[in-house]
Amino acid sequence: MSKLDVIIFQHPLAFRLFAGGLVAAGLLGGGAAVRSLVPKCGGWFWKACPACPGLDEAIAERDAGRYDKAAALTGAALRAHPGQTCWLDFNTQLNSPLKVGFKLDFLPGRGGALRRAPGGPLRLSTSDPYYVLVNPSVKAYVYLFQTDPAGNLTAIFPNPGTTALKNPLPPGEQRIPGGDHNLTVSPQAGMEHLYLVAANWEIPELQQIAQQAASAKGGSRKSLAQRFLARAKDEKHFGHWDVESLGAARPDGDTKE
Repeated sequence: MSKLDVIIFQHPLAFRLFAGGLVAAGLLGGGAAVRSLVPKCGGWFWKACPACPGLDEAIAERDAGRYDKAAALTGAALRAHPGQTCWLDFNTQLNSPLKVGFKLDFLPGRGGALRRAPGGPLRLSTSDPYYVLVNPSVKAYVYLFQTDPAGNLTAIFPNPGTTALKNPLPPGEQRIPGGDHNLTVSPQAGMEHLYLVAANWEIPELQQIAQQAASAKGGSRKSLAQRFLARAKDEKHFGHWDVESLGAARPDGDTKE
């Protein structure tokens, strides 16, 4: 196994290569909008309290990724009703900190994983399995997607087919896929992209995309990739990494380049 050192840093995120392996570690930090449960007057519940007019609208703006609009609605409500518990709780959600550590590790096969120019993307063949380690600072909803060289979207997490883990992830390091399972690049040579989105609340559209990607075929996977990127690009906790697929490895360990 090629053991990687972990690097923690703010945007922009990048890869760094060390002897025998790749470091792909990042810290998606900042005060992100947070949703674990929807606040209700006097406590937490899934439905807004009737005594908090406008809260449903603020929740909808947050779930759509329009955090500035949600914050503006929250600020106006707190100015009008300074001590209202539901708005105070919601404001706490919007400003709760979240940090997520990310590391990609690979198991060098015979496909030439170390064929990589300094500063360039990691290059793997199908004989170089890899996995991802995600380390949220608090309980968090994490979404990990991959696009292949043809632009087709794959949901790595959440995905019952790759791991038994479910959202929300507990704080601490989590391996994806779970157990002894690993990920591999596409047999089609070209650039692949890994995308990570994290939040302290469920993002309904990303959850839906993950479910649809699990059974999607053909051109629909490309459409899902476009839809995912359109939704994810506005998230405050959003990371993007490149991995170059060398394609299928030959029996002698060489690749079809």
